[in-house]
Amino acid sequence: MNLVKDSAIVIQGADLGESDRLITFLTSRRGRLRAVAKGARRSRKRFLNALEPCTLLRIATAPSRREGGLSRLDSAEIVNNYPGIRSSATRFMLACLCCELACLWVQEEENENRAFSLMRWYLDSISTSPFPMRETLVFKTRLLAIAGYRQSWDRCSACGGPPRGTGIRYSIEQGGFRCAKCAGRGASAHVTVSAGTLRYLALMDTSKLDAMPRIRMSEATSAEAWNLLSALHCHHLQRTPRSYSAMPAELRGYAAPRSAAQSG
Repeated sequence: MNLVKDSAIVIQGADLGESDRLITFLTSRRGRLRAVAKGARRSRKRFLNALEPCTLLRIATAPSRREGGLSRLDSAEIVNNYPGIRSSATRFMLACLCCELACLWVQEEENENRAFSLMRWYLDSISTSPFPMRETLVFKTRLLAIAGYRQSWDRCSACGGPPRGTGIRYSIEQGGFRCAKCAGRGASAHVTVSAGTLRYLALMDTSKLDAMPRIRMSEATSAEAWNLLSALHCHHLQRTPRSYSAMPAELRGYAAPRSAAQSG
């Protein structure tokens, strides 16, 4: 059987039977891919630390002979295991959340590489960044757009005006903000944000990725952006990713709005 080779990032893993592991990859050419790593639990030498989350690999897989079946992982060569991520609890928690978001958003056998390119940029950046929250906010902003939920950061969804003043409400259901003047017009589930936070999110959504290190956000602005992006992801997914439960208390509080279904 011909093997299929690809670049891939480990985004999830689970035990399968007594000796195998089921690994979920984000690949450069096939979107999300699940493959069985035979004997990975019985012998750690079989794949030698290659199946840890947030690891960039070159893999070879054998496709299933039946439609809808799982591929078999034949080999996995480590390209980068990002020690800078594993040496910091904060970086590791944030990276695991983004891996879970990619797992939830990206479809299997999706023939486009935007999500893979974004995840690779994210892991490269967060592994050395002194501000890992910034890179995580960029990832969450752009993943929403890749998933088909690009947001309106710069115009009021009611009057079309730019974000000004205080009391701005971002409508979770409508995917746009309401300026202070229009805030009471029929908005249901919402998050209160400042005009400055919306401007930062617009920069994260549209600027070149190599310009992101120049962005400097206050702690209050980062918290507002995290609050909004978490609510948007949870609303559109209709579930709260499990990784939020491992977050510090101040970040767990920014999870799903009441209208979103909770997952166990």
